[in-house]
Amino acid sequence: MSQTLNTAIVVIGIDIGKNSFHVVGHDMRGAIVLRQKLSRGQVEARLANIPPFLIGMEACVAIRSIELLFAFMHKNQHLI
Repeated sequence: MSQTLNTAIVVIGIDIGKNSFHVVGHDMRGAIVLRQKLSRGQVEARLANIPPFLIGMEACVAIRSIELLFAFMHKNQHLI
């Protein structure tokens, strides 16, 4: 598992916490290529430069602002 993005991420799962996010990225084979704990302020900077990918997030009250951010960044998100 790498913290650098040397393989293409096609799916990212985000677990939303009160003060931090747990981000897990998978490649085409389903292998984990990214696993990080990020603060709210770090999420945009970390995911902005990755080519388009699918995002899976839990549906919750606070998700609307994050959902709009990802839509602005042209990322395809699905709420679960």
